[in-house]
Amino acid sequence: MISIGTPIHFGAILAAIMLAACQASIPETGDLSAETVSVQTVVDDAPDGEALVSAYQNWKTSILISSKAHSIKWREDMRLLWINANAEPEGFARDVALRVIHDQFPRNASIWDPVEVSKIIEEIDPPITDEKLSFISRYLFQQMQTTDAENAVWIEEQYALNQGWFKISDYGTFASTNAWLLVQHAVHRPDFMAQVLDEMQRLYPDDEVRSQDYALLYDRVQMISEKPQRYGSQFTCQAGIMAVYSLEDPGALDALRASVQLGPFSEVADGIVGQLC
Repeated sequence: MISIGTPIHFGAILAAIMLAACQASIPETGDLSAETVSVQTVVDDAPDGEALVSAYQNWKTSILISSKAHSIKWREDMRLLWINANAEPEGFARDVALRVIHDQFPRNASIWDPVEVSKIIEEIDPPITDEKLSFISRYLFQQMQTTDAENAVWIEEQYALNQGWFKISDYGTFASTNAWLLVQHAVHRPDFMAQVLDEMQRLYPDDEVRSQDYALLYDRVQMISEKPQRYGSQFTCQAGIMAVYSLEDPGALDALRASVQLGPFSEVADGIVGQLC
């Protein structure tokens, strides 16, 4: 399963598996000890695991703190997010942006930069082998799961402290959208996701949240509830083939997407539907 807001034509299978695994494996209690152990177990079980992880972390830091723009888009997006986060005064806007960086970096590295990730292995312990590539994949996967669980606990606490959603008029679009992303990935806390969705539904007509954020959360909550989606942002793996999750009104799909400032469905579906998964 994958949610699509802007055109993405690579990594759909990874994202689908990631969401399904998160729903199945992270405890609802918010106890992160098992996830923390599983990440460390992945490292401990691999030859040169610690060295490979250290190299990965150094590579990540070099991308974030670079004084020069990156030619690869996702790296530049991460660098700019780092700059913007640290330009914020201490408080919620900075904290949530930093959490989004740790949410997005392993996803982007897995999806967009597998060649560069493999170079980390080559530099530390050549030659590249399937076993080492499998280790990096497992490590990034566990990092994603653990980060999502930690972020879900944190954003729910912040939501309670704020006594409601982080309105654009109060926090700005940057903080509001970053907060939405953490909720979007809190798939093991469906009641909280539904609570936020109810509030966003009241807020987005007044531009207090982005309409795109509302739409993607609506579809995600519907899918988790095993109900049809409205905006065509969710995909699933059916019999080994990527397919769009069921729709409320297929004939009105593009009109519904346009109403929340999403582009035509074909722009995002062409590179996903029909792929092996």
